Amino acid sequence: GYRNLEELQRRIRPLVLRRRKDQIESQLPARVDNNYFVPLSAPQREMYEEYEARVAKLLAVAKRRPLTRDEQDKLQKWLACMRMICDTVYILSPRNRDCPKLHELEAVLRDLDVAGARKAIVFSEWQRMLELVRELAVRMGLDFAWHTGEVPQQKRREEIRRFKTDPACRLLLSTDSGGVGLNLQAASVVINMDLPWNPARLEQRIARAWRKHQTQNVHVINLVSENTIEHRMLATLAAKKGLADAVLDGRTDVREVRMPTAARQGFLDRLAGLLASHLQPAAEPAKPPPASPRERLRAMAAEILGAEPVEIRLAEGGNADTAVLIVAGATSAEATARLAAEWRRAVGAEPGPRKVEVVDAATWEVIQRLALGGVLQLRDGTAEDIAGADEHRRERSAALREQALRKAKMAGVLAAADLAEEATAPAADAVELALRAAAVAEGCWDPDDSRPIPADLLRGELARGGLLDAVELALVDRLRHEPGGADIVAACALVNSLSAEL
Repeated sequence: GYRNLEELQRRIRPLVLRRRKDQIESQLPARVDNNYFVPLSAPQREMYEEYEARVAKLLAVAKRRPLTRDEQDKLQKWLACMRMICDTVYILSPRNRDCPKLHELEAVLRDLDVAGARKAIVFSEWQRMLELVRELAVRMGLDFAWHTGEVPQQKRREEIRRFKTDPACRLLLSTDSGGVGLNLQAASVVINMDLPWNPARLEQRIARAWRKHQTQNVHVINLVSENTIEHRMLATLAAKKGLADAVLDGRTDVREVRMPTAARQGFLDRLAGLLASHLQPAAEPAKPPPASPRERLRAMAAEILGAEPVEIRLAEGGNADTAVLIVAGATSAEATARLAAEWRRAVGAEPGPRKVEVVDAATWEVIQRLALGGVLQLRDGTAEDIAGADEHRRERSAALREQALRKAKMAGVLAAADLAEEATAPAADAVELALRAAAVAEGCWDPDDSRPIPADLLRGELARGGLLDAVELALVDRLRHEPGGADIVAACALVNSLSAEL
């Protein structure tokens, strides 16, 4: 393992001059980092597990003997494929444009008002991912600059200049060719569609915007595919950063880091830890379980409608005659009719819904409001399922409320000690937790969704329900976009008020 790290740090201290950004934070605006976790779609999960099984087989071989050069190359290639699939299958299979991260990105761009108040840099290691982002920008009417390794140097300079000076240019879409050497303080939002292996490269991306002469608070969003190698990389990145802090800066009291002594085995052990499971090679590959009617309908809808449904509602345990699909935007009558006809042929005599109705998200929101008001009654599952879901919702709301109150108490203690700057982060966290607790309790937010409540939901259900007024909405907005100027006392009062309502 690595030992005597404090001695190594002492020896190199006279030879290394480092001035880190967090040492001059008083000269920089606030920086807010958030990880948004996005589930894989069915096509993504299927392809991801295929490559994961290949990697696991090579790991099993490596336990018996050293890998050959060809096997090592395959291992590196398959790992790269797993990371690509975490973004989108489109990188490896151009016929499949499925990409759940795009839906999350669209919500982020709207929530952070990139169309009006802020500019954003969107990073991805892969150009094909940026191609899908580019299409999204066109659909949203957002002008963008394009910065990849294929763009000639002179054209790159023109694109950077346009992003900096043209108010209409709201996005810079960049591979890691734009991750170093650029001053892009015009942007106050940095969105990472994927995570690099190296924590320094991640910081270099962010440093394009969070640097000297930046006048706005910088919001960093990392889109992470849930329960994948990308998800587990978060811990690896943190460990690498901790080792660098110990050796280069002496910031921790870490004196040794236990690692396998053989470099090859160390890499393989760390790789095994990044896999979801330690799969063993089998003589006969296990057959996947048959897809449920909900999963089959989701896949068929994604193919015919061009986008995966936001939600599928099946009444009475999924055996009712009609399934309701909620989609992000409007769909043509021809596509809806084709979906209904093909689904009827596909389901045949099997149990499950025979009819399909497609509803756009805006209409579904109206239906939900009517349901919340008692005008309609929505059911999804058996009575036992509904009772269990309600109990989970109540428990989750209570847990979020307790977390919010603890954070608010911490912020109050810091503010009372004249540490207003240090109190800002726990106050903002407390408000976000309280908002999630309220939204979960009101039945308008998934209890297990850890994302911040979108602005339209705050101004919709929560405001209409009397939980938030105009002053409180403005406070939430300041905490999200200008936390340094927010009233900590008012934030703690809002948390207490929401908790009391619950």
